[in-house]
Amino acid sequence: MIYRKFSWLHNRILLHYQDELALLEEKLEWLDKSDFLQDPYFVMNRRRDEKRPDSQRGELLKRIDEKLAQYRKYAYNPLAMQSLTRSQTGCSFAYNRWTPSKGQQSAIKAVCGIC
Repeated sequence: MIYRKFSWLHNRILLHYQDELALLEEKLEWLDKSDFLQDPYFVMNRRRDEKRPDSQRGELLKRIDEKLAQYRKYAYNPLAMQSLTRSQTGCSFAYNRWTPSKGQQSAIKAVCGIC
């Protein structure tokens, strides 16, 4: 039997999750900054933050955790990564990523996948 990989769809899903996570990250950063100005302990102490009636951090962190789980399902799954194909038009690029475990930057080749 022959099965389709749906590589273009996998790429689109990953890009979609990345964008959603970036928005959630911005919201958390904004919330942290505004709460820090009001009282730094709201940001540093989860229990103190949760006691506030208007606290949004816990719910936002739950949404981020759920979205990260969805993202990891595709991004770190070897079978899903195998379905991603190289661009036929050569629209690939290299970028540097900090690797905490190695303490160095490593060049990673990325492929657009849409072209």
